Amino acid sequence: MAGKFKDMEALFDSRRDEQRHGRRDQSDREKPSWRDLDRKRDRSGGSAQASGSGHETAKDRYQDKAAQKLLKDQLNELFEDKEAKTLRKAILDADRTTLKAAVAAYADAKGSFPSDDPALLEKAIDVRKAAHLLLVIDAVSEHLPTADPATKKMFLLKLRGKSRTIFDKKVAATIRRVLAEHGDPR
Repeated sequence: MAGKFKDMEALFDSRRDEQRHGRRDQSDREKPSWRDLDRKRDRSGGSAQASGSGHETAKDRYQDKAAQKLLKDQLNELFEDKEAKTLRKAILDADRTTLKAAVAAYADAKGSFPSDDPALLEKAIDVRKAAHLLLVIDAVSEHLPTADPATKKMFLLKLRGKSRTIFDKKVAATIRRVLAEHGDPR
């Protein structure tokens, strides 16, 4: 019978403590649960294994790469010179009759031709107006030192052909200077 009274005594003590201090919640425990310990370990910036980055799936990597590519494309589009792109397209799509107008529009809008666009220079070199042809020749002259041998030979042959058919002395002298600098391909 003594055991029964001990249980009753513990019950009275716990009720008295509840009245004095309030009811204790389970979350007020001093000792954390294993779940809490695991959660803390996962949040810590410890090793790469603990953070879960080693468990990345192929789908996640693909989605990350796709998102990065989309962001890069959007940034490029944001900072892209749309006017130059449309003028460039107009020159590349032009035939003999519309080339003069397309080159004139590019020269008026931009002032000079880019030396790093061989396709544009190859098409624009066929223009007949001396002022525009000088701009194209200057850009070709800047491009030739960095051009691959086949492109360099193509530009030099086109310039040599132009030097024979051009009547403007200033343009002819500029072509001769470029041919002398970069070697006339005979």
